[in-house]
Amino acid sequence: MTPITKAKRIVIKLGTGILRSDEGLINNDCIERLSTEIDRLKKRGIEVILVSSGAIGLGMGRLKISKRPTELRELQACAAIGQSQLINLWQKNLDLYQITAAQILLTRDDLSSDKRYCAVTDTLDQILSTGAVPIVNENDTVSTEEIKFGDNDTLSALVAKATDADLLLILSNIPGLMDIHNGNTLIPIVESISPEIEALATGTKNETSVGGMISKLSAAKIALESQCGVFIGSGNDPELFNKMISGQPVGTYFKP
Repeated sequence: MTPITKAKRIVIKLGTGILRSDEGLINNDCIERLSTEIDRLKKRGIEVILVSSGAIGLGMGRLKISKRPTELRELQACAAIGQSQLINLWQKNLDLYQITAAQILLTRDDLSSDKRYCAVTDTLDQILSTGAVPIVNENDTVSTEEIKFGDNDTLSALVAKATDADLLLILSNIPGLMDIHNGNTLIPIVESISPEIEALATGTKNETSVGGMISKLSAAKIALESQCGVFIGSGNDPELFNKMISGQPVGTYFKP
């Protein structure tokens, strides 16, 4: 069995880079394809939680803003505009498989306070018990610098940890962790995140994204603490899930 077929509960994090087209619109093909994969996973008896980026990027596209704003209130406005587009499109595509989407918007405070932490985990458990798919995002419309997660890689890892997930899939427009000292080849398996592994990470230059491999490795550390395996790979690969299920070498897997 492969890590994905052994899992009972999976968190899938989707980066802005694969959800937003070059024109600033929603990448319909990507969401349609991933909705099909969610249906396949659920039919295998796997519970799925989505952490979906894209609200700010989609709001930027709607407002015809090409460069990510730096003012907090501008970011909040973009998030408010983009969030409704994001959840509506997910529901539209999941409707094809009679799957219900449940929107969950969080700030760091929600996972820092014991009482609120328990409320979040209880709610997620209840949603999953109904067969619905929680779609989680940072509540950017009210977040301030003091209560932000900073990026959805971190959010996805904390959600995976809070829900006792077996596997965290961090999908973006990169194929995995690359060995820059060996012809930029893909590293298929990481036994532990050593200083040498961390030295391979680089940030992002995408105007709609936050983080890069640095934030992904940081997120992987959080998830691994709770014995949750982590996979980093390309969400643009239409055969990604087939390859993972069949055990073909793809992406980078971090062993718990």
